[in-house]
Amino acid sequence: MKRLSYLLLFIICFSFVFVSCKKESPVTPAGTQTATIKVEDVVLYELFVRNFTPEGTFNAIIPRLQELKDLGVNTIWLMPIHPIGEVNRKGELGSPYSVKDYYDVNPSMGSKEDFRNLVNAIHDKGMQVILDWVANHTAWDNAWITAHKDWYTQDSHGNIIPPTPDWTDVADLNYNNADMRNEMIKAMSYWVKEYNIDGFRCDAAEMVPNDFWAAAISAIKKIKPVFMLAEGENKLLFSQGFNVCFSWTGYSDIKSIFSASNTSLLTYDVNTDLSSLPSGAYRMRYTTNHDETSWDKTPPELFGGIPGAKAASVITISLKGIPMIYNGQEVGSTIHQNLFVKTNIDWGNTSGMRDFYKKLFSVYNSNPELRYGSYGIVDISNNIVAISRTYNNSKMIVIANVRNNQVTASIPSEYVNKRFTNVITNDTITFQSNISLNAYEYVILKQM
Repeated sequence: MKRLSYLLLFIICFSFVFVSCKKESPVTPAGTQTATIKVEDVVLYELFVRNFTPEGTFNAIIPRLQELKDLGVNTIWLMPIHPIGEVNRKGELGSPYSVKDYYDVNPSMGSKEDFRNLVNAIHDKGMQVILDWVANHTAWDNAWITAHKDWYTQDSHGNIIPPTPDWTDVADLNYNNADMRNEMIKAMSYWVKEYNIDGFRCDAAEMVPNDFWAAAISAIKKIKPVFMLAEGENKLLFSQGFNVCFSWTGYSDIKSIFSASNTSLLTYDVNTDLSSLPSGAYRMRYTTNHDETSWDKTPPELFGGIPGAKAASVITISLKGIPMIYNGQEVGSTIHQNLFVKTNIDWGNTSGMRDFYKKLFSVYNSNPELRYGSYGIVDISNNIVAISRTYNNSKMIVIANVRNNQVTASIPSEYVNKRFTNVITNDTITFQSNISLNAYEYVILKQM
């Protein structure tokens, strides 16, 4: 009888230990599929949860995911989803880049379970989702401020300081502190383990030490393969594990070209930048994002209305890199989406931009020349951009007039009398010695 009692006690204890261990193990949500999309095939959509729907919630996004998939998008970048600091807050609602708690979600967006459902729904559509991660600073009312003052940068009087004088709503983190580094990696890993996200867009990446990124990305990739996007242009970020970095210079050059500068500015991409990138490294290409549309003009304002905005996007997506559009851009929005307030986007805008992007991304996704091909600038005019892309002996050439008037330019002899298909209209054209394009007109051609 005593031996039977010991046996029962052993079984009960073993069951308790087994259940306890099982609870502590991170489990991917049942039914969730992780979309694995090659870096070179990524088409990014930056989504500001606050502005994307009238409700500004995770749940309200789900019914519109098919709309994004139909647009040709396969990776959604969610701007920060965490609670926003209230101390030293800027504006009515504060910046999402002022993080109060790395382990929680902004209650105005919904619950953690709502967020899990959103991730699941994105994966069920065959798309990926990455989180915007703010590693350089926190809100002033983040619990770390009082619990770990030494985790923050301080002045000579022991006062915690912001990263820059103008960023008064956030406190600068001290990356000389190993404990803070470890906790930051733990927090990033949490969202991969517990919610199965597919990577991060890392804010102010150049303001954080490179060796931290190397350690963080290495740790995260032990959990699952992830897509890593750095808000930074420094090529050293690629060697730390980032797949894609920003192209601030490319964005600046596109703006300059449309404001009457010489189109040869784009040769910087070929001769100086892309030629020196390591294998598997990409630039993110865009004509706006949350920063630009908050402080700069919107694409229709920058590039000469809707026709110019279309031409700028055609050029940008044809440059070697990863294309990205920001919410509202697909309807030609001219509203400046300030970070500190809610902006209502007019999704019923009839500018024709949505159909334009559907067609453009369809062409991009179905033509490997535009995703993988070698890349060159064809010198035909100071007013016309011409980009060649070649893959497996198949050649495409993208030509766009960046002026608000008709422009005629000479065609290089290698293209004269060659037949091409315009993949936008399916028309066949044969190049003569000249090409004339109306204001902001563009063609995307595939050699026959």
